[in-house]
Amino acid sequence: MTPRHPSEQLLRRYARGDDDIAADQLWAVESHLETCAPCRGRLAPEPIAATVWADLAPLIDRTPQMPRARAWR
Repeated sequence: MTPRHPSEQLLRRYARGDDDIAADQLWAVESHLETCAPCRGRLAPEPIAATVWADLAPLIDRTPQMPRARAWR
């Protein structure tokens, strides 16, 4: 018996972080991804990372930064 792979549409919704995915579907996708390297590869990490950074960039710009630590002498 071969495992059923998530549809392309479901994987896109999962990658976007859609919050309207049914709990049983979400669990099924996550458990499938744990054991299926080809499906993990279908997620294409570059676009996901680009989306995450695009969402975070404005927040990072507004977040106060810690002062640089002084070098120990």
